[in-house]
Amino acid sequence: MLIVFIGIIFSSCGNSKEELKSKLLPQISEAYKSGDWNSVISLTDSLRNYGILYTDYIGGNGVDIPYCEALISIGREEKAIREIETHLKKVNPRDFYAYHTLGIAYCAAKDTLKAIEAYENSVNINPGYARPYLHLAHIYAQKDVEKCMDNYSKAIQLLGNHEMYDDVLKLGFESWDVDSTNTIILKYMGDACFAKDDLQNAKTLYGRVLGYTSQNVTAVPQVFFESDYQLALINYVEGNYQESYTLLEVIYANEKGFHKSSNSVLFGAYILGAAVTHQMNEPIVSSKLMELANEIDSKAAKDHYDYFLSIRKS
Repeated sequence: MLIVFIGIIFSSCGNSKEELKSKLLPQISEAYKSGDWNSVISLTDSLRNYGILYTDYIGGNGVDIPYCEALISIGREEKAIREIETHLKKVNPRDFYAYHTLGIAYCAAKDTLKAIEAYENSVNINPGYARPYLHLAHIYAQKDVEKCMDNYSKAIQLLGNHEMYDDVLKLGFESWDVDSTNTIILKYMGDACFAKDDLQNAKTLYGRVLGYTSQNVTAVPQVFFESDYQLALINYVEGNYQESYTLLEVIYANEKGFHKSSNSVLFGAYILGAAVTHQMNEPIVSSKLMELANEIDSKAAKDHYDYFLSIRKS
């Protein structure tokens, strides 16, 4: 009835295709947002009946993701697969999001091997997109712990770098069902808690990173030193100066392994150490640490030092 009704309007009023698009596209968008999958499909089919294809009405070369997701949601994943594969072959073979949706469709069709292939194609084209890594982690959860946690780690790092801290924590706890000792994930969860001013849980998570790293010779050194620095910073904020400095000494002892740059952990440790020893009334040590920081970047060193002192004043 919906298609017939639209046909009557279109023919009797002489509306142009542009007018039909302007009428139906908002309806498709609303139906998609509300999860009204049958309406998404029927409205999109109405556009197609008048030769209006997805690539026409978005003015680009994407696949009709809302339509395909609607098909998958009502159990018509085989049609979604045909739709996406046609698009990838004939329109845009490097559409990472189309490959991601193709993976979802193959999962719905219970074809795990092709789903894995689709998700891997997606991340090969755009390694900065997190969602395919999560789907791969879920696939491998019961099959291969190492691959599962590797994909969780990649996704959580991407989300953390985009400051999506709630997602980092949610997926971090989800990954614990597989392995609760992954230091990369623990570190990013610590960062998320720190960003949300949950310092006690941040301390616990960073502490676990240090503990697990000391037991695991294959652990990532960068994750260890970043966690050590963050733990030192929290102790500084809390006024635990001696404990903070003891943690920083671990970084100083390994200074030859760091690049002398203003974004290195070592640079931050010099400045934080200068602030810590200033609070401990050790001006000679504080001055020496600032000299080392100034050799790398004097302006950034002063800005960071002033910031650390302001934290304690406030």
